[in-house]
Amino acid sequence: MRILSGLCVFAASGVGLLIACGGDVTSPEQGTEGQRCFPNDTCNDGLTCLSHFCVVVAGGSDASLDAAADVATSDATIGDAPNDTTLGDAPNDTLLADAPNDTTLADAPSDGMPDAPRDASNADATTTPDAAPDSGTSLDAGCVVTPQKVGQYLSDPAPIQTATGNGYTLHKELVAYGNYGAQDGVCDILYDQGEVGVWTFAIPAGNIVSATVVLSMVIDDGATSDPPSAYSFRLWSGAACQVDSVGQLPHGMPFATRFTNWVELSYPATLVGGTTYTVTVLNTSMTGLAGWMAIDWVDVRIVTQ
Repeated sequence: MRILSGLCVFAASGVGLLIACGGDVTSPEQGTEGQRCFPNDTCNDGLTCLSHFCVVVAGGSDASLDAAADVATSDATIGDAPNDTTLGDAPNDTLLADAPNDTTLADAPSDGMPDAPRDASNADATTTPDAAPDSGTSLDAGCVVTPQKVGQYLSDPAPIQTATGNGYTLHKELVAYGNYGAQDGVCDILYDQGEVGVWTFAIPAGNIVSATVVLSMVIDDGATSDPPSAYSFRLWSGAACQVDSVGQLPHGMPFATRFTNWVELSYPATLVGGTTYTVTVLNTSMTGLAGWMAIDWVDVRIVTQ
């Protein structure tokens, strides 16, 4: 599942510089035993695509997905989302290239990625369906500089503005990966250990009394054995490193289709009319190569009176 086209990505912050542009690319190793499947979830003759890897499975391609658990490779790229869907080129897909210092996000956590922060505790639970988990722990210090966007399945569409009773909402419906989204069947995906999503909002001029950023999120649909406690992220509201979140999100359900258990996480935002505001999320999970988290949409909800 590596179909990429369109924009360029620049990324820095403890993981080197990553630059990527261009069209569709397939690794020369894809399709061979122990390597990634082709983008259409197939492999060379005699091999079966299970959980994104080409393996020899007794009984053919109908063998259980559990056989994929035996596949591992230290040179694997960042884990793809489940292979149950066919994905066309998303409008904002990009490809990660090797940074000049040879530090790439394709390596496993021990191959150059810094350890993810793990010392934050959970705060109050959000009021979302199915007893949604809390919105993380606020941070007053210790955050690194806001990172740049790093990832293959990340979009940043223009927001849609709608009026509310006391202000307005800027809504971004994310579109980079062709599955899972609640309303439109698409979303953005952050893979394990180091991918960064950045979503930019042009705030209209005018008085602002208060503002809140809201994200609709969930973790992968359980193809791995990692519990929710293994997943975490760090969020920046504007330039302020606001929260470290650990174990907040459930595995997406139902498997391999539009999720119905997205969780809404809300954080305060300090905004000034007529300026640009960014929401940044860094995946700090410790799940190996197969774990990922998805973002369906991002809202900035502004009160003007």
